[in-house]
Amino acid sequence: MPGPSWERIAAIDTVKLGQGGKHASAVAGFRGKAIGTYRWLLWVLDPVANGGTQGTFLTEADVTVAK
Repeated sequence: MPGPSWERIAAIDTVKLGQGGKHASAVAGFRGKAIGTYRWLLWVLDPVANGGTQGTFLTEADVTVAK
C-alpha cells in the first residue's frame, strides 16, 4: 500500500476466477451510501501469475456519485 496519505477502501481478489477471460468486480457502499469523499483513486495491482509474466489490463472503471 502506498504512503500514509492513502486510505484503503477495498481489496478484491479475482485469482479464484482463473486466468484469462473477462472478470468484473464492484465496490459499493452499504445500502447505496457513499464510501467516502475522495479526490483520487489508486489501483494497486499484483502480477496475475508467478514470476510476473502476465499483467492486468483494465478496460473500464466507472465511478458514480452516491445520492
